[in-house]
Amino acid sequence: MIGAFSLLFYVPSSVVSLTVFSMVDTLSWVMIVLTFVICGFSVLASKKVFMSGLSSNRYLFLMVSIVLTLVMAFSSPSMIGLYWWFEASLIPMVFLIVGWGYQPERLNAVKYMMIYTMAGSLPFLAAILVLFNCAGSWVLWGSYKLESWWWVILAPFLVKMPLYGVHSWLPKAHVEAPVAGSMILAGLTLKLGGYGMMRMVSVLKSGLGFYEFLLCVMAVWGAVIAPLLCMSQLDMKMLVAYSSVSHMGLVVCGILSLSSWGWGGAIMMMVGHAFASSGLFYLVGVIFNWSNTRSMKVCKGILSVNPVLYFWGFVLLGACMGMPFSINLCGEVLLMGVCAQMGLFFCLVMVVLSVLTVAYSLYFFGCLFHGRVSECVRVQDIEVVSVFILVGHVMCSFLSVFLCDFFF
Repeated sequence: MIGAFSLLFYVPSSVVSLTVFSMVDTLSWVMIVLTFVICGFSVLASKKVFMSGLSSNRYLFLMVSIVLTLVMAFSSPSMIGLYWWFEASLIPMVFLIVGWGYQPERLNAVKYMMIYTMAGSLPFLAAILVLFNCAGSWVLWGSYKLESWWWVILAPFLVKMPLYGVHSWLPKAHVEAPVAGSMILAGLTLKLGGYGMMRMVSVLKSGLGFYEFLLCVMAVWGAVIAPLLCMSQLDMKMLVAYSSVSHMGLVVCGILSLSSWGWGGAIMMMVGHAFASSGLFYLVGVIFNWSNTRSMKVCKGILSVNPVLYFWGFVLLGACMGMPFSINLCGEVLLMGVCAQMGLFFCLVMVVLSVLTVAYSLYFFGCLFHGRVSECVRVQDIEVVSVFILVGHVMCSFLSVFLCDFFF
């Protein structure tokens, strides 16, 4: 994983053709390296599955399938290839949730995820066919005029990010998924939506018109509502899942700005959120193994149980709300600068959003780590592998700051 992360220093400065079916540029390379790092952490987080020996080969096959489909999606040179691998990445995730999920409701969660994804992606396939019929090409490095198909083309990626309003599948999938599944969903699947949106916006070559401005308003509105939902949650996984909706709202605004600041901030936010959110989901998984519950009414006083877990949880939450020296802070500063250029309304919303982000982070931190220890929490020593995974997420989040030049 450290070796994969170091490959960022050798990121290509232009489009590089690897095979007939794959081409890599700076954006693709960042996402591919992120895929290997997050999936590596996810495999380590699945130690109990491999140690049990029950269906471990099938579990490993699904993990490898997820890596391959995501890498092919991030390196696809055509729209039809992006669509194919975008849909293919859903299949191993479905089997992962159904086979290793925690509760019987996992089938309902999978149904929601498939319905939302298919409802957004099938019209996108029709738009691709219309484009090929008109232009005779569907390469991702072209420029096309498809203003009438604008919403249809962006729909599957807005669902996958997800945009507030089409986000209902995300909390259900996170709650029912195993720890590794939640890490991949937060760290990679949501970023596939952002990556696809960046590709499509660059292909459409449209400025910030009425539809784009309307979508920015919807994204910022969702970014404000999601923290309010976070502060009403008692399930730890639900809280972290709704926080992803808030962060991805800013990413949508950065992408639609079509500016270097907006795109650089969007990539930084996606990378920083991948490490922070994935680490928080693993932290929740460790606490779940101690207490067999995700309720913050039951899981309290972790500071008294294990100060090590308290420290790394504090750092991960700090990175999630833009702690200094983390890449999240760099991304938020750039995205807030972009949003401020859109008008006074967006400036006020950014201030409110910053306050709400700190509010739900402190709410989560106070409920989980402070207070009297519940009788349901079994005092255990944290494993070395768990410390390595948490430290790895934190180090990747902070070391990524030195790679900011590659994100522009």
